[in-house]
Amino acid sequence: VCVASGAEPGDTRAAFLKLLDRPRVQLAAEVKPPTGTNGLRMTHFSFAAEAGVRVPGLLVKRGEAEGRRPVVIVLHGTGANKENQLPLLHDLAKRGFLAVAIDGRHHGARTKAGSGSAEYHEAMLNAWFGSKKLPFLYDTAWDVMRLVDYLGTRDDVDAARIGLIGFSKGGMEGYLAAAADPRIAVVVPCIGVQSFKWALDNESWRSRVDT
Repeated sequence: VCVASGAEPGDTRAAFLKLLDRPRVQLAAEVKPPTGTNGLRMTHFSFAAEAGVRVPGLLVKRGEAEGRRPVVIVLHGTGANKENQLPLLHDLAKRGFLAVAIDGRHHGARTKAGSGSAEYHEAMLNAWFGSKKLPFLYDTAWDVMRLVDYLGTRDDVDAARIGLIGFSKGGMEGYLAAAADPRIAVVVPCIGVQSFKWALDNESWRSRVDT
């Protein structure tokens, strides 16, 4: 996002939000009955992020937890899904948080086969060659903002204490979502980086060619 030197943070956020924004639809949340294990309760849910797009998610909390609790949203990395985050969700829930994970775009239940990378690679190509020419990461950032909308409707969520941690791809999406949405109180992007020189010297550049 290009902004004039000296622009106010609010102006920068508004300019970025215009890139993410799309017509809002009703959340139309669907919540399945919770299941319990080892003192924790896990709930599957989904909501509409935009027309024709539903986002599946998991919420884990302590079985005895009452009242409104702080939330940690966990965003997975490339090739993973919400279920891969369950060990961390369980750990966070045991510490008293409501722990939430969603499938990012082109991952998990949001792929035709339920796994794989074909749609993910197609999305990257469309971002480069397509007419919109916007990073596909923006789509999951929008989903996160709509997730915050959904969390705000729950009577067990403290909407003033919503944090986010994201890994790799999820870290980038977390950066973007938190930059656009001030309701996310804290964001922790866990993103591994490497220099091009190191990659060349250590024959570790091939994986980057594919992405």
